[in-house]
Amino acid sequence: MTQRIPRLLVLTVIIILIVLYIPFHNRYRNEHIDDAWSFSWAYGYWTEGDVYDSVFGYLDGDGGTSIFGRTYAFIYGAWGSATSWSRPAGYVLSTLFLFGAAALWRKNLLILGYSSPIILSFVLIMLLMEAYYGMAHRLRSDALVLFLSTLSLTLYLCKRPFFSAISLCVAVETHPYGMVGLFYILSVVLSELIGTAKQNRRYPPADVFRFLLGGLLGFGYYMALHYKWLEGLSDTLNRIGGNSIFKYFFDHSYSWRHWPELVVIAVGVSVFIIRREYRNDKFIPIFICMMLLFSILLPRANHQYIVFLYPPFILLLLYMSARLNFLPVFMAGFLLFQIPQYAWLFWNQRDFSWPNYVERLRKIIPEDKDAMIYGPSSAWFALYKYNYVAYGYFQRAEVDEAQLPEKMYVIRNCNMQKEGGVVDLQNIEQYYKKQRIEEWFEPGHFKYHVSYWKLDRSLNGIDDNNF
Repeated sequence: MTQRIPRLLVLTVIIILIVLYIPFHNRYRNEHIDDAWSFSWAYGYWTEGDVYDSVFGYLDGDGGTSIFGRTYAFIYGAWGSATSWSRPAGYVLSTLFLFGAAALWRKNLLILGYSSPIILSFVLIMLLMEAYYGMAHRLRSDALVLFLSTLSLTLYLCKRPFFSAISLCVAVETHPYGMVGLFYILSVVLSELIGTAKQNRRYPPADVFRFLLGGLLGFGYYMALHYKWLEGLSDTLNRIGGNSIFKYFFDHSYSWRHWPELVVIAVGVSVFIIRREYRNDKFIPIFICMMLLFSILLPRANHQYIVFLYPPFILLLLYMSARLNFLPVFMAGFLLFQIPQYAWLFWNQRDFSWPNYVERLRKIIPEDKDAMIYGPSSAWFALYKYNYVAYGYFQRAEVDEAQLPEKMYVIRNCNMQKEGGVVDLQNIEQYYKKQRIEEWFEPGHFKYHVSYWKLDRSLNGIDDNNF
């Protein structure tokens, strides 16, 4: 268990991380619907106090930050206001939360008694693994929730139950999946209760009281923010179903890329059981079982939530690698598996320039404050100051004929079908005449094509059959 990671290997990983997080900072995705979907909530609340989703059309129920996510709106809204709502700047904030979460996990594993090589490897993998790197380059609340839920565990391990409970409640207010922090804590509690920790801990009534008091204060924080919109909680039931782990490995566009991970995990679990390593470390199997249980108790078919459930599996593989004396080999193998994927992704998108894309949109769309702009989620970052709505808005907002805008600029790209724009416009195009303004191919992606259309009931233009 004392096997060290060669300095050259550590230095290689650090260099790769620097390249990934600095030169390729804004090149991980050309566009991602959740970026604008989440950031526009913060913008709406920060600038106008709007708790609903006025960009994508969730105008009631659990839309926007009405039921959850006000902490996200506070933090990302302040950051966005200071950085002109820039997507790259938003990624910086998500990256900071990931690095903060990795630092907290380092402290947690140190307190739990794991060796320095395992801890160092855990941190490096968390920063390099695609699931977490992707999280750092999204504007969803995932990075903030992971940081807060991990912080609740850290505070518990540092014997700060009052603040641990507060952090947990803030995580849950940010997103219901923040409840995973409680299962992190329960994993440690159970391992301590059955005597698997190196130092058994007693639970003085005062500590239990402090935790409950912190939880009560955290609940008050939630109620103070959301008591007016509690009826929207019933709408969250529509989003319940599925399983994040199954979704990650079997049911999304690139699930096949994660099959090698699943095979390695299966082998690691098998060897752990065959060697009866649970006699030496019962925290790991308890931690795994708690994450599996949580994924069942809070079913959500979103592969991106794997970041909350993956820590025990990473720890298992590193623990077994150390026990078998090939931790450096495992780390080198992880690099050989992960780096070619990044290389292919960045090479495939090498010609795309986000600043050029944003600037082009701003130049082509006329300044018309009376007109609605309808387009892909990515264009929101260029046109957020206007009356911008995203694909699928009219159906989600249940806009009828009387509510249709008099003038509208339509931006089309290859995501129109995927994001619900085609069906959305088919239902209303009969009320408009259309005129093409401009069309071009945006370099950097083989399927990325953007065109612009102007719709106006009073326009004496020519209907375009290709619309």
